[in-house]
Amino acid sequence: MDNTSEIYSRRNKHTVVIITGEKRELASKVFSYLLKKNGRKEGVSVFEANYDRMPSKESLFKENQGSLLIISSVRDEDVSKVLDFIKALPQNVKLVFCYDQEALKKIFDLSGADTLTFGFQEGANLRASDLNQNGKTNFKIHYKGNVIPFWINSAPDKKSLYAVLAAVSAVLIVGINPLQISQSLQSYS
Repeated sequence: MDNTSEIYSRRNKHTVVIITGEKRELASKVFSYLLKKNGRKEGVSVFEANYDRMPSKESLFKENQGSLLIISSVRDEDVSKVLDFIKALPQNVKLVFCYDQEALKKIFDLSGADTLTFGFQEGANLRASDLNQNGKTNFKIHYKGNVIPFWINSAPDKKSLYAVLAAVSAVLIVGINPLQISQSLQSYS
């Protein structure tokens, strides 16, 4: 859907974002930072959740038209539980997931949900490439035919980079311009 960011940023009174998977705390922290830095924190609630303690779909998604579920990773033993949860979600929930994890690809192929994928592999909607780390990190993001350089003032491990990519993907959906995200991330520590 090409107008996803418009749907999430203009029509909705409130957006709910649920982040689950490894490094969900970091993804939540980066997501919240980017929203605040770009003046978009108001009207957005962010929750971190374990697979075994997913929030009630009815309580979170019932009256929230602009909802995101971000899944950065899934353990093999949780695949069926996550698939059942996703299949029961309302159609207005946008799913953001790591394209590089085979188990997640299978889940979302089966779910038929509206998705935005991130990762380093060719085929991800938001793909990172040209990763360089030397005390600091820089990489390029390929998104909708554009290539945007990104810099981070640290050298996070690969799982942490996935958390950053998850946050960047979610912030794009909320309607923040990729160049603004890149500039904001430069001052993140």
